[in-house]
Amino acid sequence: MEVTLNLPEPVIARARDLAASNQRDFRDVLADVLVTSLPPSNGTVPPGADLSGLSDQEVLAIADGRLSGTASERLHQLREWQDQRDLTPDEDEEFDRAIDSLAEANGRKALAWVEAVRRGLKPRLD
Repeated sequence: MEVTLNLPEPVIARARDLAASNQRDFRDVLADVLVTSLPPSNGTVPPGADLSGLSDQEVLAIADGRLSGTASERLHQLREWQDQRDLTPDEDEEFDRAIDSLAEANGRKALAWVEAVRRGLKPRLD
C-alpha cells in the first residue's frame, strides 16, 4: 500500500541522513521508524491496564505477542553495531525508542500471562 506523508523538512533530513549513514533506502528507514514507534497491533492495552474485560483470544494474542521480524532484526542490528562502535545520535535515539517499545510490550505481555493463568489458558510458571 502506498501512503503519502507530509513531514517537516528537519524530520526528512534526519531520516535521509540515517538512511545514508547506514546505506539503507530512505523508505525502509521511515518504515522501520514507524514500526518501532508504534505499539504492536496486539498491544493496544496500556501497561498496567485491567485485562479482565478482554476475550480469551485477545488475552492470548497479547501473551503470545512478539516483535515484528523487521523490528526484531533492526534491534539486533543496532545492538551489534553498539558492540562494535559508537552509535550515531540518530541510531542511538532509534535504539532507545526500540528498547522502550520492547519494555512496554513485555509489560503488557506479562500482564496478559497473569490473566491467562488466572483463566486457566496458560500454565503457571513457577
